[in-house]
Amino acid sequence: MATIKVPDMTARSSAALNSTNDFFYLTTTTTDERLNAGLLRDYAMAGIVAGTGITVSAVDPSTNTVDISITPGVGTGDVIGPSSATDNSVARFDSTTGKLIQDTGANFVISDAGAVTAGSWEGTAVAVDKGGTGQTSYTDGQLLIGNTTGNTLAKATLTGGSNVTVTNGSGSISIAATDTNTTYTAGPGIDLTGTKFSADLTSNGGLEFSGAGDSGTLQVAQGISQYDVAQFAASVVDDDFLRVDGTTVEGRSASEVKSDIGLSNVENTALSTWAGTTNVTTLGTVTSGTWQGTDIAAGYIADTAVTPGSYTLSSITVDQQGRITAASSGSSGSGTVTSVAVSGSDGIDIDSGSPITTSGTIALGLSNIANSVLANDSVSYGGVSLDLGGSDATPAFDLADATNYEGSAIKSTGETGTTKFLRVDGDNTSSWQVPPDTNTTYTAGPGIDLTGTKFSADLTSNGGLEFSGAGDAGTLQVATGISQYDVAQFATGVADDDFLRIDGTTVEGRSAAEVLTDIAASPVAGSSSIVTVGTVTSGTWNGTDIAAGYIADTAVTPGSYTLASITVDQQGRLTAASSGSAGTGDVVGPGSAVDNSVARFDSTTGKLIQDTGSNFVISDAGAVTAGSWTGTAVAVGYIGTGVGKLATASSWSASQRGTPSTITNGTIDLNTANNFLYTPAAADDLEFSNETTGQSGFIKLINPSGYAITPQSEVKKSATFATDISTAGTYLVSYFCDGTNVYVSASAALS
Repeated sequence: MATIKVPDMTARSSAALNSTNDFFYLTTTTTDERLNAGLLRDYAMAGIVAGTGITVSAVDPSTNTVDISITPGVGTGDVIGPSSATDNSVARFDSTTGKLIQDTGANFVISDAGAVTAGSWEGTAVAVDKGGTGQTSYTDGQLLIGNTTGNTLAKATLTGGSNVTVTNGSGSISIAATDTNTTYTAGPGIDLTGTKFSADLTSNGGLEFSGAGDSGTLQVAQGISQYDVAQFAASVVDDDFLRVDGTTVEGRSASEVKSDIGLSNVENTALSTWAGTTNVTTLGTVTSGTWQGTDIAAGYIADTAVTPGSYTLSSITVDQQGRITAASSGSSGSGTVTSVAVSGSDGIDIDSGSPITTSGTIALGLSNIANSVLANDSVSYGGVSLDLGGSDATPAFDLADATNYEGSAIKSTGETGTTKFLRVDGDNTSSWQVPPDTNTTYTAGPGIDLTGTKFSADLTSNGGLEFSGAGDAGTLQVATGISQYDVAQFATGVADDDFLRIDGTTVEGRSAAEVLTDIAASPVAGSSSIVTVGTVTSGTWNGTDIAAGYIADTAVTPGSYTLASITVDQQGRLTAASSGSAGTGDVVGPGSAVDNSVARFDSTTGKLIQDTGSNFVISDAGAVTAGSWTGTAVAVGYIGTGVGKLATASSWSASQRGTPSTITNGTIDLNTANNFLYTPAAADDLEFSNETTGQSGFIKLINPSGYAITPQSEVKKSATFATDISTAGTYLVSYFCDGTNVYVSASAALS
């Protein structure tokens, strides 16, 4: 028996076996035997048995080889096939014996219908009539072109034509068209609508078309209506004045103008020596001279602002000429004072003037108008709504609310290298398209001529327009000159109110004085030599002041009057006067007074008094109902009973209370009250104004929604004061003012 167990033996590789010295151990039921490696190999090779058609010709253990040969003709045929094959593949001979075949596998397959479903043709060219091309080689860009002769296919390349280039590449052909279209644009004075050029005319600019439609030619606006252009009639010459004749402008000589304006019968007499005549009844504004004619009647003296009538105990105003310009009667009647106050809300402020106690103006202003009081407090556009005064840095517009838009999105081409346009495809989508290469046909509209490929301005014959020269360099201008159909052009220096006269081939301006000289008419401004006129029924006197002796008398008796009762006319002149009675005293009172006001001396004469108006009033019971005391302090003994005398110890038997001021704003004005009812409507600042030393009181603070109340710098408080009163609830706040700061404390929330 073996002394070493098989699992404990050292393993050896077959390459290291020695056929003589290496042994395999065989264990039987009774013995242990050994077999060297060579015997084991021979034993194994001896077991090779040839099958049908196979001959084992030699077994050489020394070289570990076995010679096997295949004997043809074994079976019913003499060709040996593969052990397996792909269905419908083709049988091919394997080697050159002619007795061994193999299949093409999946590389070449013929279906049951005889169609080659897998494989490729690399034999001679397939004839055209067999579905082939008949060709075996090509150059870049060649295409097969059918040829009826012989029913064949010929190789050919594309050739570029006019404005078309062909580039043949390896397996590609690039065809490009050269865009030879000319891009036309409209310059100044030209309109391009679609493909039609037309003259572009300024509205009321003095140009028009001769008719409607494309056949209209360009001309100046003819006629004499507003914005039309003056065109000369025939025979206008130098130095002519211009006059409208029908719908044109004709020339008129100086003598013709004199006759036209009715000066043909004017006597050629120098005004410098002409004394005048009673035939002159109309003058202009006389700016120089002295009136010494008949007295000027009252109806021809300018009115003053006075109301004609009679006045007593009158107050009057006179001008430098002694005329009464205002008058009122005096009286001792009573008067009343009305006080009107105006308040504002919803952003309307009272800037000044309220209340009005006699007369005056109240100025209103606007500030901080809340959106809630506006009829329209927001704007909406593109699906976005925004309150007035608000902002939205990134509005999300809804394209569904837009107009003139189709498609659910606007998208980028994602491509480069060519110009594209976004096309609406009609199915709520859009796509980028390469613009088609199309020629544009341009047409000539009104005022434009198109001859061949040349656009030109199309002018109306005798229409007041012309070209500056011949050929294409000519520019458009009005027809210059003074011949028939030419257009008036101004020379330099024409000014407002000038008359027009031809100067060479232009139109110059002539002032009124120059025209009078041009037509040999004497100046009409007048002369100091004119001392006689008739009854002047038209004109204005602006000469030297008219002396009193030349103003018509009134019925008043000249003289002096006191405390006068007077009657004045519209021209402010006295027409009646009488002295009034001064009574038994020698002191003169005012024209009117406020009832129960106090009489005070006016000035230092001691003879003139005035009232205190509503500023100081004593009732019939002797009580001062209006006024203030700023004299020396009233002694205690003269202060009535029942009045608290704060300068001495006093007691009160009646209630002393102040009405609290109701407020919603945290700025508390200490001039309005001592106690306050404060209900904030939002977060607020707590501060005081008109701080007065010693003032104290209470504030009932009702915080309905826990609004944050922030004390300002002059408010001195505990550390928790702001937090306490910013909590919803009702609080009693006491305060004391030292003139600069206000010291406060708050109760707990009260219920």
